[in-house]
Formats: sequence, structure tokens, C-alpha cells
Amino acid sequence: MAVVVWTNFACALLYAVLALLLLAHSTRRLTAWMLIAACSATALWALSVALETGLWVQRPMAQLLEVLRLGAWLGFLVLVRSAGHPEGAASRETRWWLGSVGVICTALVGLYLYGGKLASPPAEGLLVADLSGHLLLVTIGLLLVEAVLRETQLESRWRLKYLCIGVGGMLVYDLFLYSESLLFRRIDPILDASRGAVAAIAAPLVAVAAARNPSWSTQLDVSRRAVYHSAALVGVGIYVLALAGIGTLLGALEAEWAGVLQVTFIFAALMLLAALFFSGTIRTALKKQLSSYLFTHRHDYREQWRRFSAALSSSGRGRSLPERAFQAVAGTVDCEQGGLWLREGEVFARVAGYRLPRGASDEPTGGCFAQELTARGDRLLNLGDGSEGNTLRKAPWLPAWLQAWKSAWLLIPLIQRGFSIGFIVLARPGGRGALDREDRELLETVACHTASYLAEDQNTRALEEARRFEELSRGLAFMAHDLRNLANNLSLTLANARKHIQEPEFQQDMLLSMEESVAGMQRVLGRLRRRDPQAPTTASSDLTQLIGDSLRGHPSERPSVRLELGDGPLFVAGDPDRLVAVSGHLVQNAIDAAGPEGHVTVRLHRDGAASLLEVIDDGPGMSAEFLRERLLRPFGSSKPHGFGLGLYQCRESARELGGELAIESKPGRGTVARLRLPLLSGNTGGWEQEGRDAGE
Repeated sequence: MAVVVWTNFACALLYAVLALLLLAHSTRRLTAWMLIAACSATALWALSVALETGLWVQRPMAQLLEVLRLGAWLGFLVLVRSAGHPEGAASRETRWWLGSVGVICTALVGLYLYGGKLASPPAEGLLVADLSGHLLLVTIGLLLVEAVLRETQLESRWRLKYLCIGVGGMLVYDLFLYSESLLFRRIDPILDASRGAVAAIAAPLVAVAAARNPSWSTQLDVSRRAVYHSAALVGVGIYVLALAGIGTLLGALEAEWAGVLQVTFIFAALMLLAALFFSGTIRTALKKQLSSYLFTHRHDYREQWRRFSAALSSSGRGRSLPERAFQAVAGTVDCEQGGLWLREGEVFARVAGYRLPRGASDEPTGGCFAQELTARGDRLLNLGDGSEGNTLRKAPWLPAWLQAWKSAWLLIPLIQRGFSIGFIVLARPGGRGALDREDRELLETVACHTASYLAEDQNTRALEEARRFEELSRGLAFMAHDLRNLANNLSLTLANARKHIQEPEFQQDMLLSMEESVAGMQRVLGRLRRRDPQAPTTASSDLTQLIGDSLRGHPSERPSVRLELGDGPLFVAGDPDRLVAVSGHLVQNAIDAAGPEGHVTVRLHRDGAASLLEVIDDGPGMSAEFLRERLLRPFGSSKPHGFGLGLYQCRESARELGGELAIESKPGRGTVARLRLPLLSGNTGGWEQEGRDAGE
């Protein structure tokens, strides 16, 4: 017993010194005073245990001081938690905690007085009540320690972590002691004798926390989730204590079946607890009651908005945007049944839904229902509460399947810029009461943002479809322009055939020209079959050979065309068909502008790291205004029957290949078209090396 005496004396000395230091250096805040009281009570308790153990006498004073010690530490934890809240934000909750601790401590003190100082050995009923009361106090203390540690801001957690470790360690030890004692109906002497040493070990940790918190004004982040979590733990603790008490009474029966009844009761009670834990109806009802009792506002708007944003933006598990939008709105009121309808053409199509009735169908956008939704604006319609619900149920504009759906609760229009894009129908969740003003405002705000999100998605998809159609239309227009040029070549060839069909040289040129035209048409149709009319390629093409071959195959009886090609190949990146088409457009435009008596010069040479194709004609030329406003724009043409796409297509193709097209023209002085395309890397060096080798 000497060890017990000295360890308790040491514990008393440590906490007495700590109380004196706090009294000398701490601020005069209520929290600091409560910590001083807790340290003083612990010192007195340890001193009484040491004296009564050394003198081998009964310990009524130590038992009373034990209650005072637990009550002081729990009161201190309550004040620490409330000190981190905004002023007055948790006053009701603080009073509730302090009141609960005070009631239990008073009951234990009354139990000691009623039991006549708990004579040794105490009566079994008094011992069970005593241990149960202490176990309840320790459970509340652990809940408070957990709440303080969890709600403390990360940057301030270092201030309180040693306090939570020290006080939490003492409470965990007491929890084990009282649980073991309640189970075996006696207090283990070794565990009881070690309490002074455990408390002494915790003293330095409490001192460090006190030094880091002289004013005890650490800010806490308190959320409704923390309150619900703490309330759930308290409820479970009370439930388990009640279960233990009833099980004890059943086990005390002398009947043979008492043990079986006790085990059956405990198992059934635990199964009931699990069922209550997973019940959405129970959770909804408890949250509603706690919110009404503990908070000024019914909803935690920060948490609600975080959940709404996470549900709306999360695309996990392959869910579509309408499904996420419905879950985001339904989750605001803990609803799991309903559906979402969106405008698609002439109907509101059902795009998401869960456990909907069989008759739930699409609704026409031109019917009375759609008109009524638009007329009512963004105000949600209550189908299940009071006179409003009864009136709406009988409204002639309401769809028959919705009137027959008994559990239908809310009809939420989705309005965007005064235009109805859809609606949501929610079924009433279990345990949900009538809507109040806050519920309506929250749902209407959420619905407004959901409608904006869905409308933006619809607009994006519409723009994407329009862009694809525009690309396809532009490609088809380019192909029509190419086919028209090929058809003109064939027409001109046939016209010349009437005059020169007997000439063998003409016959050979005509066959080559028709063969090239037919091949060009087949290539154009091939691009159409691939559904990629303008697909660029990265093939390497010799621009010198392509232009030379294409011009030599042109039909005769045209204006004088002079071809000036540089020495050696000029390799550029591009599909041969596109390069031939671009150069052909430029040459054909020059021929048309020059007229039968004009002259056209086609000059191709190297200009630094690029190839330069110049097409020069001596036609009438064009004004600066026409060049600036019409020439290089689609459907801008000076020809009576032209598409106005040739030069525009040439410029776009040149840009896609990394080059540029420039047009210079003056009235009466003709026109010069310059097409500049970059040469492939290594093109110049390879060509020069071949030239040097040939020269050698």
C-alpha cells in the first residue's frame, strides 16, 4: 500500500502546483477558473485517497471528491468547447451539457448520502447505481474530448492536442475501470490503486496545454454534422446504459429461463439499434428536432451548398448530368424517390428517375401543364401538404398520372430566363414534416441553379451540334466547288473535241484530261464517304511536279499560260489533291479574269524556307474595296454564276498547311496571287545535296 500512498501524494502535489501556477499566470476567464478548480479537485481527491489508504479507513470523502473531480473536468471541457464558438452561438447547448453533468453529479452525491457513506461492502444495488453514474459521466467526458479535438481548426489543433490526450487518457482509464467493475460487481483493487499514477502522468500534458492557451480562446469549426455526431453518440451511450440496466435486472431473476431471456433481450435490443441507425426516416426526424432546438436556422447552408455542388459536379459511376442534377436537388431534402423531365423538342422527356409510378410519362410542351408551369414561374408547388396540396391535386391542368401518384410531394419547375426547360417531381421522404419558409427558399435557390446548369449544358450541346453541321456544310460546299471546276474542265474538253477530235495529239490530251477529272471526282467522293470532307494530311508532296503535271493536262484553246518552274523539287506537307485543287483554283481564276486574249504566268520557286507560287494575269483587276470586303470571304465572287468559295478555300487550306495566301490587284493592271507554303524540314538540304552530287 505504500506505493499507492506515495503515487497519490505525488499526484496531489503535481496538481496543487499546477493549480497555483495557473492562479498566478492565467487570465481571469471563466475557463481558466474552471481549470484551476479541476486541478484543485484532483489534488484534493488524490490527497484524500492517500490519507485514507495510509490510515486504512473508509473513503466517503474520496468518493465525494471523485464526483467533484469528474464534474470539474467535464465542466472545464464544456467551457473549452463553448469558448471556441462565436459569442452566444452555442449557449443553449452549453447549458444543456452543464445541466446534464450537474444532474448526474447531484444524483451521485445524493446516493452517497442515502447509502450511509456506502458501507463496505456496499449493497449491490447501490454499487450498480454508483458505477452506472460514474460510467455515464466518463462517457460524456469522452464525447466532449472527441468534439473539442475534431472541431478545432487545423492551425490551432497543436494548442489543444495535449489537453485532449491527458484528460482523454484519464477518462479512458476510468471507462475501463467502471465498465470492468460494473461487469463483475466489484471494484478491482489494482485498477483502483493505479488511478493516482495515471492522473499524475496526465498532469504534464495538461500543463503544456495550459501554457499554450493562456486565454483559452481557441477558435473551433463547429458544424451541424459535429452536433449530430455528438448527439448520436450520446443517444447510443444512453441506450447501451439502459440496455445494461435492464439486462442486469433480467439476469437477477431466479427462474431457469432468466439467462436465456437476458441473452435474447440483449441481442434483440442490439438489432433494434442497428435498424434505427440505418433508418433514413429516423435520421431525418432527429435532424429536424435537433435543428429546431439547437440552431437559429434550420439548415446548415454551407454544408448544404457543398453537398449540392459535389453531387452536381461529380461524374463518377457513369451518371449523366440529368441524373446528377436530380440527386443534387433531391438530396437537399433527403429524398430518394422522384424524377426529372427536360424539354426535348415538343415534349418534356423523362431523363432521370427513381421508383416512379408506371404511368409517369412524357408531357407535351404545348399543353396546359407546360403553360401553367411557365405562368407560375420558379415557385415550387406543394402537392402533399394542407389546402394547397388538396387544391393542386384537383387542378385540371395537372397530368392524370401525377394526380394519381399519392406519394407525390413537390413539383419544382426549372425556369431559365422566364422559359420552362423542365420540372422535377419529388416524393415525400419518411419522417418529413410540412415545408416551412426556409425549406422553400432553399429548394427554389437550388432549383434555380440546377436550371441554369442544365440550360448551359443544353446550349453547349446545341452549339457543338451546330458547329459540326457547319463544318460538314462548309466541307460539302468546298467539294461542290471542286466538282464544279472538274465539270467545267470536262465541258471545255468536250467543246474542244468538236473541233479537234480528228487530231491524234488532241485525242491523247483529251484522254489524259478526262482521266484526271474522273480521278479527281472519285477522290472528292471518297472524302465524302469518309465523312471528313476537309481532313488534312501530313503527306509529303513535290509541289513542282504537281503543278507541272496539272497545268500540262489542261485543255487547249485557253489564254496563253506561261509556266516558270524552279530547278529541283519543292517538298511541302499536304495532301496532293488539296494542293492541286488550291493551285488549280488560282490558275483557273487567273484564266477567267484574263479572258481569251489575255496572258497568265504561273511561277514557282523557292523563297528561303518556303515555296512561293505566283499566279499573274493581265485581266481587268479589282478595286481595293472589293479585295478588302468580299474577295477572300465565303460567297464573295465577281463571277455571275460563281460560288465565291474558291479563294476562300485556298486561303483556309494555306493556313491549315502553315502558309498564307496574298492577293494584289489594281483596276486595269491585273492581279497577282501569291501562295506561300513552308518547305518540309530537311527538304532544302537534301535537294542541295542531290544537286551537288549530280554536278560532280
